[in-house]
Amino acid sequence: EVLMRAIANDLKPRDIVTRKSIENAVAVVMATGGSTNAVLHFLAMAHAAEVEWTIDDFETVRKRTPVLCDLKPSGKYLAVDLHRAGGIPQVMKTLLAAGLLHGDCITITGKTVAETLADLPAVPRADQDVIRPIDRPMYADGHLAILKGNLSPEGCVAKITGLKNPVITGPARVFDDEQSALAAILAGKIVAGDVMVLRYLGPKGGPGMPEMLAPTGALVGQGLGESVGLITDGRFSGGTWGMVVGHVAPEAAAGCNIALIHEGDPITIDAHRLLLQLEVSDEELARRRAIWKAPEPRYRRGVQAKFAFNASSASEAPAAGRSALALEVGADRFLVAIDPRLAAGVLALHRLAFGVPARIGPGPPGHRQCKRRQHDPPAPVRHRPELQVLHRQQDDAKPQQIHACPRSRNKTTQNQVNPDPYNCVEAL
Repeated sequence: EVLMRAIANDLKPRDIVTRKSIENAVAVVMATGGSTNAVLHFLAMAHAAEVEWTIDDFETVRKRTPVLCDLKPSGKYLAVDLHRAGGIPQVMKTLLAAGLLHGDCITITGKTVAETLADLPAVPRADQDVIRPIDRPMYADGHLAILKGNLSPEGCVAKITGLKNPVITGPARVFDDEQSALAAILAGKIVAGDVMVLRYLGPKGGPGMPEMLAPTGALVGQGLGESVGLITDGRFSGGTWGMVVGHVAPEAAAGCNIALIHEGDPITIDAHRLLLQLEVSDEELARRRAIWKAPEPRYRRGVQAKFAFNASSASEAPAAGRSALALEVGADRFLVAIDPRLAAGVLALHRLAFGVPARIGPGPPGHRQCKRRQHDPPAPVRHRPELQVLHRQQDDAKPQQIHACPRSRNKTTQNQVNPDPYNCVEAL
């Protein structure tokens, strides 16, 4: 009934998903002690809805939103207790009455947030302590902090509530997969003061950012939840608790600093200063970067290989797009999305197949990330994903979509516009 009414009233998702409504949603996540996964989800939702929203906006909302709910894993109560105490509507009304929500945001029912919450009390019931009043919060600031430093210049996410001392500096214990890290914990090889590094588990490296609930749960089970740090370019479950930092960006598979950590390197996690720092000199990091080699990808074919190729940083929408480069063949110039590591091979194959030399250079301004819009063709679903031609550019003409798949049954010539932008787009 609600959905049919929304259709009748021409109420669409982008009418509901706005910057104000995302601020509201993030405020509720902060007030309830919600999962770190919210950061990924709202970055992706904002990208899909074309709403300007960055990882730094979470920190802005965190600083003004208190934690009102005493919920597990770091607190006392369960979700069913929250429901009995008034649930999310009561949390929202408490925030709205304090001026921490935008009451004019429209909802799926066609009513505004303020109209929907009009009949609820501004103060939680006195016979429960699951939801705290605004003047007696669990914590004055939100719990999902965005940390930065030389290990995560684009930002990473840490839960900072429920810890007696959210600061640690210790030697790195480095693992390139989840299984070996879990085995080390269970074998008693991790001790208080260590900082575990679980890497190559990001959007590209995982691929898809698997959650690290098992290692963090094992640390808590061993009594090391507050005395051992754990950082990863993967993600966590909502049930994770402890001195943990996830979504480290850029990730190890991109060759950034988390990939350069050596066993025993000192690492600092400081939630007070919002800092994640590898205590190694810039000169030493430059030396290590010069000799670093990317590990073999976990998947070379199928959906996961294509996901890894298309994924971007966890600090953005992880599947937002790829870097744009310009491919020049004779007098023609094409805008392409290509993995830079494959550029030399693509050029060699192009000359071998067509007998025509080509050159790859930087793409035009404004195309650093090929974020797909309605007018862009999606990633090819068949053949090789190494080179996707997006536009053909000429000096005297506007960019045109072209079709360059030699195996397609629906071929067009170079001077024709491809009538089907969803068809296979491929160079070789």
